[in-house]
Amino acid sequence: MSQPPGHYPAEGDPPDTVRYWDGEQWIGDPIPAPPSSVAVPAAGGLADGEPVSKMDRFLCFLLEAVLTIVTLGIGWLIWALILVLRNEGQTPAKKIMNQKVMIEETGMPAGAARMIFMRGLVGGIILRIAFELFVIPGLILLLLVFFDNKNRTFWERASGTIVIRA
Repeated sequence: MSQPPGHYPAEGDPPDTVRYWDGEQWIGDPIPAPPSSVAVPAAGGLADGEPVSKMDRFLCFLLEAVLTIVTLGIGWLIWALILVLRNEGQTPAKKIMNQKVMIEETGMPAGAARMIFMRGLVGGIILRIAFELFVIPGLILLLLVFFDNKNRTFWERASGTIVIRA
């Protein structure tokens, strides 16, 4: 299995259960799958749940910036780490605005590894480099959300995630 660490249905386990995959092997016993407003999509399909509108994405981006500034970054970072480590697929602003980052392939909330590495570090670093070195490509990466039918950003495409209504 080439999935990132997280809770997934395991072959041979009872239906409606998940087990923790650490990236190499299954850990622990199966547990009841958390109730979710998101069903697992068919191959190539979209998880149930409405993609967040472009305007709501923009408002969430602004709220994230305000929360970061107001808490001098420290409070936001602590709050974000708590949410991310709980594997809810949310940042502080997404929690307030009832948005959730989901893995498009499985319909499960994005786990800590995907949220921190793919969305935060890779997305943030690539976007920062694009802006620092080449303003036009940076703007294109940032504005991709306006040209995607699922309202996804560059880092969401790269990480295989989508932001939906929670």
